[in-house]
Amino acid sequence: MLQLAQGAGARQPEAPGNQLFLLMDWARMAARMFGSSRSSSRTNPAVQNAF
Repeated sequence: MLQLAQGAGARQPEAPGNQLFLLMDWARMAARMFGSSRSSSRTNPAVQNAF
């Protein structure tokens, strides 16, 4: 991810990878707290806000 962002000329090439990691971590915790069947409906707004 870092190399891809660097190749694209990103000003902060580490940011997309960090954001993706946080999003994935949040989704994993949501699945544990709310159950995997409900986590996708709660994850969707987070995905929309991240990008």
